[in-house]
Amino acid sequence: MGRKAFTLVELLVVIGIVGLIGTVSFPSLTKFRKTVLIEAQAQVLAAAARRAQVEALAKGRTVELPPFKFGASGYPVPGYSGTLVLSPHCKVIVSSVGRVRIE
Repeated sequence: MGRKAFTLVELLVVIGIVGLIGTVSFPSLTKFRKTVLIEAQAQVLAAAARRAQVEALAKGRTVELPPFKFGASGYPVPGYSGTLVLSPHCKVIVSSVGRVRIE
């Protein structure tokens, strides 16, 4: 006659292994989640800067998206280009020639 169920010891061993794996991986998953959220925010900010740049060019007027400001030509107003640091490893950069990028 074959076995049709697990013993209590087998179930406790499996639960212990799953708990150990969860405990070890949780900090990594938390750090990964934070990194993904920061990178997503950088994408949103870069898109907003590009949108402001296009709006300034299309409407022929200055458009401000703090800390950046784009003139009617679509280029940043002198003194309003630069780097917005979101974390040590993620930055939104607007160069003086109007290039918007994420590093």
